[in-house]
Amino acid sequence: MGDYLVRGISDGANVVGLACVTTDLVERARKLHGTSRTASAALGRALTGGLLMGSLMKKGQRVALKFEGNGPLKKILVEADHEGTVRGFVGVPEAEVPFKDEKLNVSGALGSRGVLTVIKDLGLKEPYQGIVELLSGEIGEDLAFYYSESENIRKIPVVTGFLRLGKTPEDLLAELFSGLPYHTLGKKDLFFRCSCSQERVEKILVALGGVELAKMIHEQGEAEVTCEYCRTRYHFTRQQLEDLLSEARQPGDA
Repeated sequence: MGDYLVRGISDGANVVGLACVTTDLVERARKLHGTSRTASAALGRALTGGLLMGSLMKKGQRVALKFEGNGPLKKILVEADHEGTVRGFVGVPEAEVPFKDEKLNVSGALGSRGVLTVIKDLGLKEPYQGIVELLSGEIGEDLAFYYSESENIRKIPVVTGFLRLGKTPEDLLAELFSGLPYHTLGKKDLFFRCSCSQERVEKILVALGGVELAKMIHEQGEAEVTCEYCRTRYHFTRQQLEDLLSEARQPGDA
């Protein structure tokens, strides 16, 4: 059916519901990063959570989620926006742990001790940042804890099983409202898409300063930068580095 998100609002306009399917974009992330089964599940949950949070923001705003735990996965970083695009990666893609109760043990991979940091770029001078301790390391529960727990949501069946029954996000939305009169606000397609580019990487290299760039040229002669989010490689020849050095060098630099 493709990845998409659907929004609904109660007729009283005081309850907003969101539901989405992200199978394709999570599979793309798995292939890009070569994640293990459990790491894929953890990253997939974080990507989905980021998309849900991003959809609540205004156009041009972004949200970043950083999960840091004491498990072998180490960390998960995700960035999403209002437009339905998301990117993310895990600290140790190959990390794997034994099943727990015959299910993927996401909590065991991330760890149950650590913190969740939520950073919202609202277009102001300084981004908003909130930090909470991990509740369980299961990702979904930690995000729910960040907001607040909902008795209604606790009654919803496991989403994966719900989709395997052939249900759609619209069906899940109806389950969320559970008889409460509501109407949908439309839907949007979702994508795993990175915002990196040659120009952005060049700016990062220039920001290193003339001394570091000169050292790089002398010791390596060239450079390759890999984006952590999408694994895209950017190669720079000696001539390109020398051009960036001319841009970066300031009076007084060696």
